[in-house]
Amino acid sequence: MSEADRDVKLNSLGDRIELEKVNKERLEAAARDKLVADVPFDPVEQAKREGRYVSPEHIKLLIEGYVAKETPFSKISPKNDGTFRLDIDQNFLQVLFSAGRELNLNQIEQHSLQRALTDRRIKVMFDLELASDSNIELVAPGHWLVRAICKALEDRPNAFHPVSAVVLNTDLVPKGIYVYGLFLVELSGPKEKRLFEPVFISLNDGLTLPASKSQELLSKLLISSKS
Repeated sequence: MSEADRDVKLNSLGDRIELEKVNKERLEAAARDKLVADVPFDPVEQAKREGRYVSPEHIKLLIEGYVAKETPFSKISPKNDGTFRLDIDQNFLQVLFSAGRELNLNQIEQHSLQRALTDRRIKVMFDLELASDSNIELVAPGHWLVRAICKALEDRPNAFHPVSAVVLNTDLVPKGIYVYGLFLVELSGPKEKRLFEPVFISLNDGLTLPASKSQELLSKLLISSKS
């Protein structure tokens, strides 16, 4: 084979390789386009995968827990239409007033907050499907009410703040919100022991559950609760 023939063959081989590369890129692009078309983007599902999702139920629990623990003369009451009425006491009023000065609120948020401060009550909902009335506040993670509560909790870093919640259907205790801690107890003596001691406190009346009932409630939480 002459040198000229070798050059022609090499050039031909190079052209084939380049053509294969172009075809591969075209097929990959077509596959990506089909994948995007078949699987539409869902920001909620993406947030769940990334661990950033906060459910409406958790937002409601945050507000109910804060009201019950920090502003006991405030009250959040469910209505028949799936919305809630939040009555604001003087302590909560001060929290919201401070938030209005410290948070970077837009004009719509400022108007909404000012209306709540004036009326000392606010009608809220947590379900997007019910969002049909502009006079009802749809409380999502970025809502000024949630941000105000978070700001108030941040200002008290040494206070006890529950960081998660679980839901349990049981007749063992009255319905309500409970906070609990799991403590490691070490007993020294002839026979040393190490055991976990659960403590449950009702936010409805501030009473601590008996030890036996706390143990039983903890067992039910581990078996049947939902996050």
